[in-house]
Formats: sequence, structure tokens, C-alpha cells
Amino acid sequence: ERSKDSDVVDIWSVDKKAWLTPGKLSLGRKKLAATTHKDTIVMFAGGFRSNMGADGYRAEVDMYDVSTGRWSKGRLAEGRMRLAAASSGDCSLFAGGEVNTTNNDGSGIVDVFCDGVWTMTELSIRRYELSAATLNGKIYFGGGNGGVRNLDPMAGTRVDIFDSAVQEWSHVDLPSPRDRLGAAATEAMGGLVCFSGGIGARLDCLSASGMV
Repeated sequence: ERSKDSDVVDIWSVDKKAWLTPGKLSLGRKKLAATTHKDTIVMFAGGFRSNMGADGYRAEVDMYDVSTGRWSKGRLAEGRMRLAAASSGDCSLFAGGEVNTTNNDGSGIVDVFCDGVWTMTELSIRRYELSAATLNGKIYFGGGNGGVRNLDPMAGTRVDIFDSAVQEWSHVDLPSPRDRLGAAATEAMGGLVCFSGGIGARLDCLSASGMV
């Protein structure tokens, strides 16, 4: 009940090795997602506003253009927290999330921002607390928790893959289900996307030829 959600955006300049003047979100909130669009626009999306019950799920997208220093706004199709975000090419995606404070229900919505236009699609399995990584034009959304009402035994194993070049989806499955995991990608070894830790902690890496 004493939670205070921050609206502060701290900005570190690598070139100047100093903190710049802080920015501000349109609304203070927690458990949001962030990604960078085309290396010029930093996007902060979704989240939860404390002490508002079901109305706490937020759909705001705050967009900071680093080249101009200006802020603009977008909006997700559905307010949600614990979602995942990643970008590739001309596209930035915001996938999944939690949409119900009582049952912790997983959302399947993916808000897609490509070439300045918002569209919406869905994950193959609804879930929240998933993770995302990008490699060679593809975005990987792996693991997660389907929630209570949307419980799917495969939710924690699913990896949905978005190909930004053709804007098409495919999927593979992790060897073991888990949520609250981490994701990272490297071009070494022919390209690896690795999902680590989480509930049922282990490390699984996906290569061009499959899981390794």
C-alpha cells in the first residue's frame, strides 16, 4: 500500500561518461518492458501502477527519440505487466504479459511496431514472465508462465520466433519448462540464442540446427 512507482528515466552518456538530465515517463509504473527501435528511439511499454487493482495494468508506450530529445506516446492493445520486448530491423515487439491480479492470467497479445505502424498478433501460447533475445533478424520469445485460467503445460517451454525480414512466425520448444528466465544471443559458434535460469534453472542454447 505504500508503493510509489517511479516515472524517472535516468540517461547515461557513454561518450561523456556522465548522467544527462533525467527524462520522465508519462506515468510512473513498475514491471514494464523496454527496447530500442532502429537504434534511435527508446521505447518503454506497459507495466503496473500500484494501488489501482485491476486498473493498474497499463498500456502506455513512452518513446524517447535520442536524436531530437523529444518524447512521444503510443499505446498497447491491452494493458499488461511482466511482458517482454525486443527489436530487429524496422520492427519492435512487445509480447505476452500478465493481465489479472487475482489469477495471474497470461496474455498472448504481441504488439508489433514496424515502419512506424502498430499492428497486433498473438503468441502461439499465452504467457507472462517470458524473456526475449534478438539474433540475425529474428526475435526469440522464450519460456514463461501461462497463469491459472490460461494454464498450458507447454507455456514454459515454448519459444516463439519472429522473422523481421518477412514478418512471419515459427516456434520451437525448450527442453524444460520455466519462467523468470534470462535470454541472450551471440553470433559465435554459427549463432546461439541462450535461455538460462528461471524456475527449473538450467542453460539451453538454440543454434541454427536446433537445441544444443
